[in-house]
Amino acid sequence: MKVVRIFLIAALIGLAGFPPVVTAEETEAARSKAGSWIFSVTPYFWISYIDGIAVVQGREVDFDMSAGDLFKLVDFGLMAHGEAWRGKLGLTTDVMYFNLGNEVGLRYGTAGVDVETDSNLLFWEFGGGYLLRGMPYAGKFDRSPSGGTPLLSLEGLFGVRYVRMDASLEFTADPGVEGREKIVGKKEGTQSWYEPYFGVRIPIRATEKLSFPIRGDIAGFGVGSELTWNVIVGADYEVHRHVALGLGCRVLDIDYEEGDGAEKFAFDAMMVGPAFAATFGF
Repeated sequence: MKVVRIFLIAALIGLAGFPPVVTAEETEAARSKAGSWIFSVTPYFWISYIDGIAVVQGREVDFDMSAGDLFKLVDFGLMAHGEAWRGKLGLTTDVMYFNLGNEVGLRYGTAGVDVETDSNLLFWEFGGGYLLRGMPYAGKFDRSPSGGTPLLSLEGLFGVRYVRMDASLEFTADPGVEGREKIVGKKEGTQSWYEPYFGVRIPIRATEKLSFPIRGDIAGFGVGSELTWNVIVGADYEVHRHVALGLGCRVLDIDYEEGDGAEKFAFDAMMVGPAFAATFGF
C-alpha cells in the first residue's frame, strides 16, 4: 500500500511540472472572465467493492462485499458534487449518503434466529480550491472564442469532511418450544467526526470535448480519522455545450478508531469501484 501511495504522489508531482498550453486568445478570454462566476453540478453514482473490519461496542466484524452485494443492500442513496469558481478561487462541496438494510433468517428445526441490520453512511465535504495554473476544471464548458483550453491545469484543494456512521443490529431468537418466549435483543452504535483534507486535481484536456481528470486527497492526520485517502481517475466527454458524461474509478480508504473495550468503535476499510456521472455547467 505504501508503494501505491508513493507512486501516486510521484505521479502528481511529475504532472505538475508540465506547463499548460494556452493561446493568446485564451489568455485574453480568461482575463475578461476573471470576475465572473463559473458553476457546475454533478450528480453521480459510485458502485464500490468494500473490504475491511468494523467494531461496534467492542464487537468486531469482518466484511468483504462485492459491488453487486453492496448494491442489493442499498435502500436509498444520494451522491452529488458542486463547484463555484471566480478567477483563481473556488468553492466545492460533495455529499454521499447510503442507507443499507438487510434481513437474515437462520432455522434449526422448529427453532430459529432472525437478524435485521440497518446502517446509514454520510460523507459530506465542504472546502475550497485555488487555481495554480491553467483554468478551473469546472470552467471546461466556458471556452474561449478560439475553441481551445489549456492542455493541463492544476488545482489545490482543501476543506473539511464530515463523516457519520449509524449502525443497528436487532435479533429475535425463537426457541421453537411451546410456552417459551422469544428472545429479542438490539445493539446500536453511532459515530461522527470532522477532519481536514488536502489534495490536488489535475484535469488533462485530450481534445476539445474529452478530458481526463485526476484527483487525490488525504485527510484525518489523527484529527477525526487516523488517516483517510481518496483517489479518483476518470474521463469526461461533452455531449452538449453545457453537459458532460463521465466514467471513472474511485478508491476511498478509511482508518478510524475511537474508545476502548466495550465502548470501542472502529472502521478500517477500503472501497473501490467504478463511478458514473453527469456534469451540468452554467
